[in-house]
Amino acid sequence: MKKTYCIFILIINLFLINNIIADNQQVIDSLLNELKHSSDNEQIKIYKALSNLYQGVSSEKSLEYSKKLLELAIKLKDKEAEADALIQLV
Repeated sequence: MKKTYCIFILIINLFLINNIIADNQQVIDSLLNELKHSSDNEQIKIYKALSNLYQGVSSEKSLEYSKKLLELAIKLKDKEAEADALIQLV
């Protein structure tokens, strides 16, 4: 009985994790689409969001968007965004 219960809990957790990942991918796809048509200030917000969303999925992608955020923040002289990017890169 205990073994069956543990397997049941494991299956439920896997199902929930799969749904969360799918939801995140939809948000990521939407943000990447928005990125193509956004202003520099909007891109800062999108890069930060993408970096956050990728943290639990792909550290390489998270770092990639943090670096893009840092480059854009420096270009725009946006100290708050620059600090956010540096925090993401740590």
